Amino acid sequence: MSDPVKILFSIPVHENSLVVENLIQNIQKYVKHPIIVLHANASFTDFDETIPQRYSNVHVNPTRFNHIKFTSMLGVIASNFHFSEQFDYDYHCILHSNMMFIKHGIEDYYKGTDSSYYSWQMKDETRSNIMIENTNILSLITKEEIFNNFAEGTHCSKEIFKSLIEWIEPYQNFMTWPHGCIEEVVMPTLCYAFSDKKKMVRTAMALCENVGDYEGGPSIDKVKEFLVKDNQSSDWRGEMLNTNDVFFIKRVRRSLDDPLRQFINSL
Repeated sequence: MSDPVKILFSIPVHENSLVVENLIQNIQKYVKHPIIVLHANASFTDFDETIPQRYSNVHVNPTRFNHIKFTSMLGVIASNFHFSEQFDYDYHCILHSNMMFIKHGIEDYYKGTDSSYYSWQMKDETRSNIMIENTNILSLITKEEIFNNFAEGTHCSKEIFKSLIEWIEPYQNFMTWPHGCIEEVVMPTLCYAFSDKKKMVRTAMALCENVGDYEGGPSIDKVKEFLVKDNQSSDWRGEMLNTNDVFFIKRVRRSLDDPLRQFINSL
């Protein structure tokens, strides 16, 4: 009998302790052996420090700083990784507090891979070029191998994640980098560069990634239909998604009263 796959979830949180605990319960429901590491933003002054006392596998990174809306998310990722080195696990997954699991099986999906991402496509080449020109983190990688995509939902083996962090940390400018969301270029690019067994899948960001937040996003009813039927549906960009490839979704608003959150909790 093979050893169980252990996944560590690195989660930056910055608001609503009740929602943070709801996410923890959601992960516990759908993942067999999760280890959860929270980084509470320094501005999260009402963060419930007692949460880890209620869960044996939930830990809070004692190093807290304010990432002032995305500008030092790489700092959060690096800090959480160093804190998590004390734990025994197989895969390191970045998760955000407005994401929720909707089915079991993520362990089998990860098994035998180095990493996975939502896709390898550049969403915004202009923004990617600006990032490339203003940071040395990717200076040794050719433009053709630089990708622009989401950091949340990323998984890497523990060994590869360690290599990524070691590559990033000499460039201290990422802590105060002015253009925002630098992790959306650095993480997918280095993940791709360091991995051999990678999956080009649409798992991390499902069809409701921007539900209710942007014009043209899907309705909650459409999301509900997708979650309860074994079918295909298109996300807000028109890309086809298969229910077999979707394990967690974003965005779920950070409110216990959010109808999508309530629906997922009822599954």
